[in-house]
Amino acid sequence: MKLIAIIALALTIGCAETKTAIKATKDSAIPCATATAKSLTTQFGAIVTKTILDNLDASTRKVDWEPVKDLTKTFAKDTGMCVLTNVVAAIRSSKTVDGAVMSAPVDIDEVSLLAGFREIAGGQAYQAADGTVLQ
Repeated sequence: MKLIAIIALALTIGCAETKTAIKATKDSAIPCATATAKSLTTQFGAIVTKTILDNLDASTRKVDWEPVKDLTKTFAKDTGMCVLTNVVAAIRSSKTVDGAVMSAPVDIDEVSLLAGFREIAGGQAYQAADGTVLQ
């Protein structure tokens, strides 16, 4: 019985630390639900989505990020990254950038998707318009 109590306590402490880390990341994330970020996502989200999907290898389900990097280099760092953040969050949730549900989920390697995002984001956390924090 003591062992169960110890395990429960350890899990509670671990969960609290995880929640604190998540909150810290969320608090330090650049918000991408601003009017400017939403406007830019409306303007450029489709081209970013198309660039990602056009460079998705169907057999490996991985994205060739070089064309995406080339495209996003032209964006202002924070607000431009919000376009990419909102697009990646939308792809992960199988929605288009305007919130409509895609006709079919994108068959993409999520680990690779997030790794590509992280490389472009350079370690900065961003919070998508839907509340998802990507880092």
